[in-house]
Amino acid sequence: MEDRILDIFYNNIIKEASSGRVNCYFYYNVVFKTMILEDNIYIDSRCDNDDLIIPTLIIKNRKEFDRLLVDYVKRAIKFYDDSNYEEEVRRSVFDDLEDGICREKVIMTLLWANATLSDFNDPISFLKKRINFLDDEIMVYYSDRRVVGYSNVIDANIEVCAIKNRLGNETPYSFRIFLMDDLDNYLYEFPRVYVGTSNNYAYLYAIQNDKNKIINEIYRKKIDRKLYKINENFDVKGDTCDKYDFGNLKDVTPSFLVAANIIMGILSSNGINRVNVSSILIERWNAKNIAFDYRRKKLKEKNNNDYKISSILQDDILKYLNIQSNLTEKFIRIFRRLDYHHSGINIINYPYEVMDDMVIHIDDYDECNNRLLSETYSLRLNNSYKKK
Repeated sequence: MEDRILDIFYNNIIKEASSGRVNCYFYYNVVFKTMILEDNIYIDSRCDNDDLIIPTLIIKNRKEFDRLLVDYVKRAIKFYDDSNYEEEVRRSVFDDLEDGICREKVIMTLLWANATLSDFNDPISFLKKRINFLDDEIMVYYSDRRVVGYSNVIDANIEVCAIKNRLGNETPYSFRIFLMDDLDNYLYEFPRVYVGTSNNYAYLYAIQNDKNKIINEIYRKKIDRKLYKINENFDVKGDTCDKYDFGNLKDVTPSFLVAANIIMGILSSNGINRVNVSSILIERWNAKNIAFDYRRKKLKEKNNNDYKISSILQDDILKYLNIQSNLTEKFIRIFRRLDYHHSGINIINYPYEVMDDMVIHIDDYDECNNRLLSETYSLRLNNSYKKK
């Protein structure tokens, strides 16, 4: 199996990734260059799209890289069930299909969709991190439903549960957070937090609402009013863009802020004192731009009017850029707001100052100037995974 995995990677994936499209029965828009230093091999990109930021996968120690890549793929095969693959991929055998279409190829292609520029520069550390995400004992502990406490401000019990994600998601697990009444009826679901832990560090990639988010409509307005208590002891009027380099702090969604606050508390209670927050995953940015370029070429085949083609795509591209910018800024703003309220949550690096990620240090001792955030953060003390 080891030879099969490496054959797929070196003879299919890295060659196809140089063109920006990897064939896994249907195509994934993944683009990167590859440099294997020991063998003096360099595979350049064949993409001519100026909107792409194309990383280079730098393999310095091929033996160690190969060992970890094989280890990751074997673990991922066991972790993700058949529902993560198209039927044609599930039935495929590598030797019987062109381009090595199989589970292993899908796993290795989507692996790089979650890599930052720093990860491409240091893929050995990246693979170790992703393996640890699959074996995350903290997430396994919270995979059982756990009521972590009661919120007086919200007047509800808070339940946290870690669930397995789909193969295409940013992390193998994510946290779901619920409000419940005394009869264990679900009243409200917070946005889901996508996070993984490795060597006492946490890596947080996204906070997103589920399409099937659980909400008791009768209870919704009552909860929404209580969540706006995040603004207690916060100077909304004095919060201006001029005051902060990265924009104001009032423009946060309360449910997102409280969800992040609860999970930061849980991470702290489990011995995590550093959280890396990824502001943007470069391959996901590139994938959308490749898709736009592919649409442009298809339109040109049907219509030679470049001006008309440009007009058709321009609105979609601008809409995407605005959405992505707003999402990225709001995501970062959530943690800047937590830094404002908590003495024990401190941002020590902003994205791309020293490294790709925002880096947050969590102190054991904390004072918080907001009652709702203080209470939901302190729930961490009620329930935590204890290492053996």
